[in-house]
Amino acid sequence: MPTEGSPRPGHVAVLVATFNRRETTLASLERLLGPASSGLELSVHLVDASSSDGTPDAVAAAFPEVSITQVPSDHYWVATMRAGFAPAIADDPAHLLMYNDDTMLDDGALTRLVEAATELTRRGDGPGIVTGTLCDAATGEVTYGGILQDPGLRTRMRFRSHVRPGTEPLPADTLNFNLALVARETYRAVGNLDGAFTHSMADLDYGLRARAAGFPTWVAPGLHGTCSDNPEKVAWQDRSLSRSERLAMVRGPKGLPPREFALFCRRWGGLAWPVLAAAPYARLVLSS
Repeated sequence: MPTEGSPRPGHVAVLVATFNRRETTLASLERLLGPASSGLELSVHLVDASSSDGTPDAVAAAFPEVSITQVPSDHYWVATMRAGFAPAIADDPAHLLMYNDDTMLDDGALTRLVEAATELTRRGDGPGIVTGTLCDAATGEVTYGGILQDPGLRTRMRFRSHVRPGTEPLPADTLNFNLALVARETYRAVGNLDGAFTHSMADLDYGLRARAAGFPTWVAPGLHGTCSDNPEKVAWQDRSLSRSERLAMVRGPKGLPPREFALFCRRWGGLAWPVLAAAPYARLVLSS
C-alpha cells in the first residue's frame, strides 16, 4: 500500500492521556523515554484532563521534551486521546504508539515492538497494529494486550481471552491500547478513535475497524512490561453490591453505557446484535 514520502524508520509518536496520578505518570515516562526505547526517536504527546495534582507541571519539569495539551476535566479517556491524535501524527511518524500512563515498560520493550512490526511488514504480514503484552507486577497474570473475539453466535460480544505471547508474533482479533504500536499506513486509513464512545470499547472498536480495513493486529513475542488490571472494568459484575449499585455502574461511562454498547454490538455482533446488546443488562436485572 504505497504512500507518499519516506517516514524516518525509528520515529515513534507516543500518545498518552493523563489524569491525577502524577507519580505513576512520571515513573512510566521515565521508563518509556529511557531504557525501554533505546535507539528510537520518540516524540511524546501527553494530553491531560486538567489534573488537580500538578501532573502537567511535574511532567514539564522532568521531561521538557514532552508536548503537553490540556483538556477539560470532564473529558474521559476517549475524548482526551482524540484531542491528541492530530498533533501526534502531524509529523507523519512511522508509528503511533497508543500508551497508558500506568504502563511500566521493560528494558528494550518499545525497541522490540518496533522490530517486530518491521519484521512483520518485511514478510508481508503488515503494516497493521502490533501490541505488547503486559502483566500484573504481583501475580504475573496477563492483563492487557492482544484479544480474541469469541466466535459463537451468542457469545461474540465477549472479548476476554488475551493472546499469550510466544516466541513468534501471534494474530489477535483486536487489542487493548495500553501498549499498541499503530503503523503509519494504518492510522492514516483508520483515523482517530471513535468519539461515539466515552471511555471503554473504543480500543476494541479500533482494532476491529483496522481489521475490517485490511490491517491486522499482531501480538509481539514475549512480555513487555507491567500494568495492573483496572478493577473498574468489571465492578458492575460484583455480586456483593446491590442490584441498584450494579445497574448504576454498568450504565455509567466506565461500564457499558447502553447506547454505546448497542452501537458496538450493531457494528460487530452480526444479525443477532439487538439480543447481544440487551443481554448484559437483562442478566444483571435477573441476577440475585
